[in-house]
Amino acid sequence: MRLVATIENSQDAYVVITALQHEGIETTFEETSKGTQVWIANEDDLIRAKEIAEEYKGDPKALRFARARSAPRVQQIDPSQPKAVPVPQKKPMITKLAICLCIFFFFWTWMQEASEMKKGETKRAQFEFTELASVMLYDYPQTFELMRTFVEKYPIKERKDISALPIEAKELFRKAERTPYWDGIYEWMLSYPKPDPHLDAPMFEKLREGQFWRLISPVFLHGNIIHILFNMLWLWLLGRMIEMRMKPMRYILLMLIIGVGSNTAQYLMSGPFFIGYSGIITGLAGFIWIRQKVAPWEGYPLPRSTLIFLMVFIFGMGALGIVSFIFERMGHSFFAMNLANTAHITGLLIGAGLARIPYFARRRRA
Repeated sequence: MRLVATIENSQDAYVVITALQHEGIETTFEETSKGTQVWIANEDDLIRAKEIAEEYKGDPKALRFARARSAPRVQQIDPSQPKAVPVPQKKPMITKLAICLCIFFFFWTWMQEASEMKKGETKRAQFEFTELASVMLYDYPQTFELMRTFVEKYPIKERKDISALPIEAKELFRKAERTPYWDGIYEWMLSYPKPDPHLDAPMFEKLREGQFWRLISPVFLHGNIIHILFNMLWLWLLGRMIEMRMKPMRYILLMLIIGVGSNTAQYLMSGPFFIGYSGIITGLAGFIWIRQKVAPWEGYPLPRSTLIFLMVFIFGMGALGIVSFIFERMGHSFFAMNLANTAHITGLLIGAGLARIPYFARRRRA
C-alpha cells in the first residue's frame, strides 16, 4: 500500500477517496491525529491518485468531486487488520556505514596493490593477494601462506631463477606448490570422473583457528571501480528501504545472516577467492520481494520493474554460468566466467526465506 495524502478535513478526505474509487483505484483510509490518511493498494496507481488529490486542492468544485459528494461512504480500515503506517524519515545510518566500510577497504586494497607494484611486477605476478585480502578472504589456505613467505624471503624475478636458490628455498617452494587447498565443488565437477586432489584438502582452515570474522568480511572487498559502484548503488537503493522499516539490530542481523549464508555457499562451490557485497544485495532484493507479497501494508516502494530487472540479471548470470560450465567440460576455457553466482542465488533464497519470519516484519507503532 502507498500513502497518497494526509487531509486534515475528513469531509474533504471522503470526497477525494470517493473520486479515486470512481476512477477504479482501490482506496482506503485511516484516521490519525494529523488528519485522514488516504491509501491506495496498487503502486501503479500512485501517480494518478496524487494527481486527483492535487486537482481537488486546486478546484474542489469540479464535476468529478461534485459527484463524489453524493456517493455512498467508503469503509474505513478495519482496526483488526494490519495498518499501513507512514515510513518514519530516519537517516539510514547503518546502510551509510556499510557503504563507507566498502569504500574504505576498496581504497586500502588499492594502496596496497600500488605499493606492491612499486616493489616489482614479478612479486605481484607471483602472488596476487594483498595483505589485506589475506586477512579478509573467507579462508586463507596454508599453501598461500607458504607462498607468501617464499616470495617475501626470496624475491626472484622469474620462475627459472628458483634453480639458483639454496636447497631450503627450493623445499619451501615445492611444499607451497604441493600443499592442497579446498577449491570447491565446481572444480571437482569439471574434472569428474578424474580425481581432484583438492577435494580431500582441509576446509575452513582459518575458521577453525577462530578467525570468525572471515564469515562476513569478504563482502567489504571489491575488485574494481565498476564492481563497487554497481554494488553500492544497489545497497543504497535496497538497504535504505529496509532500514527505515526495521529496528537497527534486526537490520544488521538480516544482513549478517544473508552474508554468512551466501559466503559459505560460495566457498563450498568455488573455494575462498570471492569478494563483494552482491550476495547480500540479492538477499535484500529477495526480502523486499516477499514482503511486498505477504505484507503490502509495509509499503516497500520498489517498483516491480526494478525487481524483475534484478531477477533477470541474477538468473541470467546463473544461466550463463551453466553455459560456461558446459564449455569448460568440453575443454574450452574461453567462455569461463568468474562470477559468484552461487552467492547471488543463495543470498536471494535466504532473503526470501527470512522475509516470511515475523521477527523481521516492519516495526509497528503503538
